[in-house]
Amino acid sequence: MHDERNIAYVFSQNPESTTEIRRTGKWESEATLTAHRQIPDDEFAEVIGSAKIEGATVISNEVTKERVLLNC
Repeated sequence: MHDERNIAYVFSQNPESTTEIRRTGKWESEATLTAHRQIPDDEFAEVIGSAKIEGATVISNEVTKERVLLNC
């Protein structure tokens, strides 16, 4: 399910662990993320249910200010 309040997200692999996949997301606000997490997502649940996942960790990083470090 796509949520318009999700500004961006990216999947990446941990270079130190070939079995670890990271999903990083950027949301309009804490409130929009909280609201999104309350929405049932049957398609996602089906994919996760059929995957061979040994464990999962969800981490939130608070960002109060964003600035451009490089713009090519």
